[in-house]
Amino acid sequence: MNKKTLIIAIVAITGIAGAIWFFNDSKNKLYAYVPKESIAVGKVSIVSLFKKMDFEKIKKQDVVADAMDKIKDEAPKFFKEVMESPDKSGVDFKVDPVVFFSLDEDEVNNMQGGILLAVDNKENIKKLIENIGESAGADYTFREDKDMNKAYPSEENDREHAFAWNNDVLVITFKEGYKNETNISNYAEKILSLEKTNNIYETKGFGQFVKNSGDVDFFVNMDQIVKILNNNVGLKELSKNNARALESIKNMDGFSAHLNFEDASVDLNSFVYYENPEKVDKLLKGNLDKKYTDYLTSNGKSVGAFGASLDAQTLIQMTESVVGNEDINEVVIPDYTMKDILKMLTGEFAVSVSEFKEIEVTEMDMDYETFEMYEVKRKRMMPVFNLQLGISKPSDIKKIIEFMASNNYQIKSDGGVYSINSELGDMYIVPQNDRLIISTDPKAANIKNGNPWQKPSNENITKTLTENAMAFYLSLNPDDYPLESMGGKMSKKASNFMGMMQDLTMVSTDNDKSVVRLNLKKGEGNSLYRLVNGILELGDFDNLFDSNSATTEETPYMEEEPAAVYDTAVEYVQ
Repeated sequence: MNKKTLIIAIVAITGIAGAIWFFNDSKNKLYAYVPKESIAVGKVSIVSLFKKMDFEKIKKQDVVADAMDKIKDEAPKFFKEVMESPDKSGVDFKVDPVVFFSLDEDEVNNMQGGILLAVDNKENIKKLIENIGESAGADYTFREDKDMNKAYPSEENDREHAFAWNNDVLVITFKEGYKNETNISNYAEKILSLEKTNNIYETKGFGQFVKNSGDVDFFVNMDQIVKILNNNVGLKELSKNNARALESIKNMDGFSAHLNFEDASVDLNSFVYYENPEKVDKLLKGNLDKKYTDYLTSNGKSVGAFGASLDAQTLIQMTESVVGNEDINEVVIPDYTMKDILKMLTGEFAVSVSEFKEIEVTEMDMDYETFEMYEVKRKRMMPVFNLQLGISKPSDIKKIIEFMASNNYQIKSDGGVYSINSELGDMYIVPQNDRLIISTDPKAANIKNGNPWQKPSNENITKTLTENAMAFYLSLNPDDYPLESMGGKMSKKASNFMGMMQDLTMVSTDNDKSVVRLNLKKGEGNSLYRLVNGILELGDFDNLFDSNSATTEETPYMEEEPAAVYDTAVEYVQ
C-alpha cells in the first residue's frame, strides 16, 4: 500500500469513527497532558466536523464510495477491520485529538512535539501499533510499566518517534534535530506523567483560548516564544528603536485562531491575550465615520474595499518602532520629515476598487540585440480605485500634494482638482475640507463638496466598513473580474464551485479580536458540506490534486495569451 493510499485510509477511518459517534461528544481532557513549554497547541473537533460535513451523504457519492472500496481492497487486514468496527482501534474518537510543539530554549533547530488521542481500549492500542509497524515494515520494542505502556523503534538510529499510553491517553511523540536521539520515548513518558504545575493551563491566556473553542483551534504561547528569543537573540541587545514593539510582544500571553464552519459562512476568529490589557497601545480608535463611504464608487459597484479608523498618535509610535527614530525623522520633502507627514493624517481612510478597465501605459523595454532602451505603449487591465484620506488640517493638503509632486510626478491643476499621469493611468486628487480623495475614476474630476457618489449596490459593503474600526471586503463573484480580458477563462466546473461564494470580509472591532469570514450564497446544508461537495464535483478523487486534471471538454482556469499588445515603440533618449 503506497503512502497516498495509507493517508486516505487513515482519513477514512477517522471519518467513519466520527460518523458513528455523531452525538457522543464529550469534554476534552487531553489539554491536561500538554506541557507548558509548548510554543503552539492545536485541536481538531472531529465529531463537529463530520456532523457538519454530513459524512453519511458524502460517503454515498460515487467518487467517495469508489475510493473507500479501493482502500478496502488494498488495505491490510487490520485497516479493513477498523473501518468496519472503529472501536477495534482502541482510540476514543469522541474526544478531539490535540497536537503540540516545543522548541529547545537554547537551540531553536531542535523541535519536538506530540499528538494526544483519548484511549477507549488499552489492549487494542497495542494491537494497532503492532499492525502499523507490520504494515510500514518497522520493528517496535514494547515495554510495559506499572502505569503505562511504551513502544519505540528497535533501531536506535530510527528513534524519531515513540508511543506511550495508559488507560486514558495515547501520546505519539516526534522530534526534529540532533538532540534527544535516544530519549524520545522518555519524552512520551514525561507527557503521560505531567504534573499539574507543568501543564499548559499554567500559561496565562490558555484558559480563555479553551473558552473560544471552535471546529479547529490553534494557540501560540507568546510567553515561551519570548523566552526562546531572549536565549537565542538576546532581547536586551536589541536597539532602542525596537523597544516599544518589544514591550508590546512581552505583554502578550498568547494568540489564538479558531476556525468555525457556520451554515452560511466560514469564520476564522482570532484573539490576542494580553497580560496587562490596559498597557496595550489602542491602534483602533472606533468605527469608521460614514462620510468615508461617500466616494467609494461612482457607478454603484465595488469589487473590493478597505477602511480603518486608527489612532494617529499610536500609528506614529508604531511606525517609529518599525523604521527607527532616525528614519522617521528624515526629511522627505523640504522642511518636512516622515513624522511630519504622518501627523497630517487623522488615521481614518477608505479605499475601494469599483471596476477594471483597459488603459494604455508607457513602459520601458530593451532591445536585447542592441541593448538599447526604448519606450513601449501597452494596453493593460488596471483597477479603477478611489482612496479617501482623513487630513488633520486643510492647510496640510497642499503639503501632501507637494510631497507627491516631489516624487517626480507631473501634477496639473484644473479648478482645484489636480491630475497626474501615472503608471496606473490618469489619477485625480480632489481636496475636501477634512479629506483628500485620490482616484483613477474620471468622474473624480467633477466631485464637488456635498455631492457624494452612488452608494454601493451591495449594502453589506458600507455596513461592514462603518460598523467596525477596521474592515476589508472582497467580492468573490467571477462576473466582477474581466478574466477573458486578462487572458483567462473559467471552466464550467470551476464556475459552478465559485458560484456558491459570495464575498470575503475581515473586521476588527477592537484591538484584540478580528474575524475573517467567507460568506456563501444561500444553499442547503452547512458550509463545510457545501465546500466538500463542491470540491468533489470539481473532479474525480484520484485526480483532484493533479495539475493536469482538466479535460479536453473544458478550458483550464487561466489560458495563456500574449501578455501585451504593442502599439508604438519610441527609442528612449537618455
